Amino acid sequence: MKKDIIYIDSDDEIAAVVDKVVASRSKVVALVLPKRFTMLHSSVNMKILNKAANDNNKNLVLITNEKALMPLAAATGMYVAKGLQSKPAIPALAEPDTDLDDAVEAPELDAEPTIDKTKPIGELAGDTDETITIDNTTPEDTAAKKPDTPKKSKKLAVPNFEKFRLKLFLIIAGVIALLMLLYFAVFVWPKATVTLSVEQQEIPLSIDITASPTKEDNVSEKVFKLDTKTIDKAETKSGEATGKKDLGEKATGEVTFSIPCSDVTSFPTTIPSGTGVSTGGLTFITQKSVSLTNPGGSGGCKFSGSAGVIAQNAGGEYNINKGRTFSVAGFSSVSGSNKEGFSGGSSKVITIVSQEDCTALTDQLNAESNSDELKKQLMTDFEQAGLTASIDTYKVDTVSSSCEPAVGQEANSVSAKATYRYTMSGVNADSLNELITQEALEKAGQGQTIADTGIKTAVINVNGRSGSTLDMTVNTTAIAGVKQDEAAIKSLIAGKNARQTADALKQIPGVKDVKVDYSPFWVNKTPNKESKISIVFVTNNDN
Repeated sequence: MKKDIIYIDSDDEIAAVVDKVVASRSKVVALVLPKRFTMLHSSVNMKILNKAANDNNKNLVLITNEKALMPLAAATGMYVAKGLQSKPAIPALAEPDTDLDDAVEAPELDAEPTIDKTKPIGELAGDTDETITIDNTTPEDTAAKKPDTPKKSKKLAVPNFEKFRLKLFLIIAGVIALLMLLYFAVFVWPKATVTLSVEQQEIPLSIDITASPTKEDNVSEKVFKLDTKTIDKAETKSGEATGKKDLGEKATGEVTFSIPCSDVTSFPTTIPSGTGVSTGGLTFITQKSVSLTNPGGSGGCKFSGSAGVIAQNAGGEYNINKGRTFSVAGFSSVSGSNKEGFSGGSSKVITIVSQEDCTALTDQLNAESNSDELKKQLMTDFEQAGLTASIDTYKVDTVSSSCEPAVGQEANSVSAKATYRYTMSGVNADSLNELITQEALEKAGQGQTIADTGIKTAVINVNGRSGSTLDMTVNTTAIAGVKQDEAAIKSLIAGKNARQTADALKQIPGVKDVKVDYSPFWVNKTPNKESKISIVFVTNNDN
């Protein structure tokens, strides 16, 4: 049988010694104790050590010659040997001065052997394979009779305080979590939603009001302050320039004018400067006045005269040949001709901005300015400011417009720019809501309440204007029904179950049906706390 030798330090606690014994893989464990190892002077510690060895099937031998430990070892039935080569035995119960020699067969060593802890256990035990042999009987020469081995307590155990603390913490945490869960389940999570189906009636209203920017709201007199909001927005539209202009030279020449005497109604006949003469679709302008005269002679009666002309426009096409016939603007009886061809005309066509270009782009801007985008933005601004707008007051004005480059300027593209002002007016929503409520209650009768004034869909029409003052009509449809006191309803049903809640609410005039919903699923009655109760009114029109 192999043995395991364990050396104990003088400062080891009982728990550390027990752990070393239990951790040993040998059946026989030799526990080498230091001198004056006071930890085992306690009978409790000795019993704990012995029980740990027995529970783990260890044959434990205390290696010591300290006399003070012998009675304790004898009382617990613990084996003791003076040295590693000594035969172990249970000390006999004797007088306190009884020497260990009475309990062991091996000769007593004069002194405790010096132990070199750096050597292997085999060397410490000797060069032989001898192991400690457990002898449950006392030596024959022992004078005293061996007492009965006391019964070993199976209840003794080494307490594990770490596990105890962990279990205690888990138990406390579990109790706290359970209490919190119970609190939330009873006081926080339970909710009730009670839906009441009530009868309601529609009340169409048409109310005349006066609104002026200089007035303050007076609901009783139906006078309101008129608030106006504006948005200025600049718009730009670009396109290609389509105008053409010839910067070339104009052709020049001379035209001779003539008229038969029979066609002359007054004398002398004069063609003023700036008169247009045309041939082949080309027009030339006279540069001086011409008085037609009759030179007489064999040629017969004919008045004639000549004047220099210049082409109306630049271009090489005005360089015409001689012998052309001209008509004279304003003088149907006068004809013209050129004895020489015209010259000097040339072309240099450039692209310019035409009036048509600017007009087309401006028209597009004006059409786009009438979109509903700015109207919706103004209505949103009114709503955020707590105002009710009148769509009738919406208008768009052109603040400025221009075309760049200007008409006639050379350019390949053109941009039309315009600034528009969007305007809308309205009145205070709260004051208007108050007026509608008063008017609706007068028509609904006693015991009624106004569930909805219809102000969000109300239409305000402008009937007339006197300066800055507007005469307007508010058209809306209010919803009236039996007056319901939500706070009183919550107080009435608090703490009741679903059936009791429904029965109590059906007694209220105007209530036709009741639906009670609880959450979470385990809730079976209406919470006592009114903040946990939600009341929803459903009209007969919604059913």
